[in-house]
Amino acid sequence: MAGAQPPPYTPSHSPQPTAHSPQPTAHSPQPTAHSQHAAPMTHNPELKTHHPMTSIDDTWYIRPSDVRDRTSAGGFVVRRDNNGTVLVAFAREGDHENLVIPKGGVDDGETTEDAAKREIEEELGILAANLTTLTELGTRARLTYNRRYWVTTHYFVFITDQIDGTPTDTKRHWHGPTWVPLDDSPELFWPEQTKLFADNIELIRSLV
Repeated sequence: MAGAQPPPYTPSHSPQPTAHSPQPTAHSPQPTAHSQHAAPMTHNPELKTHHPMTSIDDTWYIRPSDVRDRTSAGGFVVRRDNNGTVLVAFAREGDHENLVIPKGGVDDGETTEDAAKREIEEELGILAANLTTLTELGTRARLTYNRRYWVTTHYFVFITDQIDGTPTDTKRHWHGPTWVPLDDSPELFWPEQTKLFADNIELIRSLV
């Protein structure tokens, strides 16, 4: 789907240093340093209410004994602009400044790959039909924002030629995709997503 090139991504804040990087795996995600960015009042996607977003600390990566499992899926959407620069699309929850990787729950009878494409369409407005799967990156696990579930997320990399989009989940996402140059490595809201992106920059570059 053709369209004019969007303006370059400009971070709205300077990323804050962390004490260490998360080292999650598919089975035993490790604790991470908390995010230092103070967030404005915005919509909390997992509580489904307006609430000031809380900085994420190590406790989201330690599983309590009394929470149930949940499976989700999402991924990176990439494309090259007219200058050959590799861009990655991120989502925003409400008007919260920090970016996130689009993702969400897997429906009954749905594959994780199809769920990831559906969630990207809902949160970015990039049509599932316009997404081609390049690779799967594995899983990361943590507590949901409301701490009610231990969620394991399957991450993929998709390529598209679609530039603009209108999210279909208008209750939680009213911004289209935010395209970020691959080498900019923004600090995302969830620390394990920041680490996942940083760890796979060269792999993504080799696939596009």
